[in-house]
Amino acid sequence: MVQEGHRVSWLQLLGFMLMLVSIFYLLANLFFFSVTADDMAVNFFIIILGFSFSFPDMLKDENKEISTMRMAVFMVVSVITMLLLKIGWNSKSLKEIGLDQFWMGVIAFVFGAKAIQYFFESRLAAATGATRTALLKEETNTTTTVLKAEIEQLKTKKQLLLDIIARVDTTQMSTIDLDNMNNLQQEVQKTDTRLIELKQTLHQ
Repeated sequence: MVQEGHRVSWLQLLGFMLMLVSIFYLLANLFFFSVTADDMAVNFFIIILGFSFSFPDMLKDENKEISTMRMAVFMVVSVITMLLLKIGWNSKSLKEIGLDQFWMGVIAFVFGAKAIQYFFESRLAAATGATRTALLKEETNTTTTVLKAEIEQLKTKKQLLLDIIARVDTTQMSTIDLDNMNNLQQEVQKTDTRLIELKQTLHQ
């Protein structure tokens, strides 16, 4: 359907125009002239065609992909309705239309096909949802494993830096050595900061 915040495409505009023109044409003929069965059937076809252009989402399944089954059911229902309009426009009763067992079987088939389509789409959507959940869980486990491994590496690095700093006698160091020591201490602080970030991410 046309959603708020989404731009209307040219195909949707064409669909709206087809529907409006057909409806105004029918209304004008009903009030001022006469509408034949052929006119009614053709205009109904144009209105249905415009409807499918204007609302393409009705032919899509839960995964937002075009559903062949929905298209088939839509076309069969449209054709049956168009034929019934053409046959029964000037008829005064259902008997004159000739809705025999054959036609009732066709209509039952259409509704049965719709039920089957809904059943399989629901099963497919459920299977797709389960697959997505499994993939998301696997991705989460992988991310957790990577984070834990990085945390262990940083802990080892921090311990090595602290061991180096502890073994150095700062009283006998030159200016250059003191600068190197400051760099080591800054590296320890950076490692601590990164460890805190990783732990926060891990517990989110």
